[in-house]
Amino acid sequence: MNIKLGSTRRVFVFRNFVIKIPNTQEYKLFLNGILSNLQEKLFSKMNRLDLAKVKYCDRFGLILIMEKAKEFDYNNLNWLEFKNALEEKYKNDDMKEFMLSDAKPTNWGIINGELVKIDYGS
Repeated sequence: MNIKLGSTRRVFVFRNFVIKIPNTQEYKLFLNGILSNLQEKLFSKMNRLDLAKVKYCDRFGLILIMEKAKEFDYNNLNWLEFKNALEEKYKNDDMKEFMLSDAKPTNWGIINGELVKIDYGS
């Protein structure tokens, strides 16, 4: 297991899934973490192939279990090319603004060979 700290949540990374819980360092971060979990639960129901699927989220947003994506090598990534590729991919998508919000490379991963957004809760 590996533990990562995001801006509003802690992410516990296991072999086939991740668990996201609100960050408890500050009350505001905690509340934002709850909101992020609840938003991902809601948005995951859209059944888009380009969103990592939520397997479980309790009704209070305290724990969210999501399918795990493979990370890709961001060190050799040209950020401008990545951003342009995303903008091209979503240029005619009704969800363009949502998919490109907070479009940093660490919010994306690979599942079944496809690029998916793994952090879309805020």
